[in-house]
Amino acid sequence: YETNGSNEMRPLDYDLTNRIVLVIKKGASQEEIRRFDEDILRKKIFHANGDLSLLFADGVCNFSYPRTVPGVTIITVPFCKDATDEQKIRIRTEISSSPLVYAAFEDTDSGEVKRLK
Repeated sequence: YETNGSNEMRPLDYDLTNRIVLVIKKGASQEEIRRFDEDILRKKIFHANGDLSLLFADGVCNFSYPRTVPGVTIITVPFCKDATDEQKIRIRTEISSSPLVYAAFEDTDSGEVKRLK
């Protein structure tokens, strides 16, 4: 939940039962993980003045690196509530086809967990 500056609490724009949880292969460098983050989980917006903005990829509302055991990187990627099927397919495909990803699982709206990789 997030606050709007008062005591009112509103849900964030994603649901934790509609997300992908992925495990990065052991031995991946921080640089490789950063590139994965920028190339798959974000989109680059180039501005006329030469500046670059990194936004979440279409259909992705956030992602996090929860605390994990040393040497293992886990990334949680929730879909936006309004993510289209095409956006979800693109994210699933890019995550599953990445050689950096050891395993990936999706929590679906129906509550089942599917292994993607």
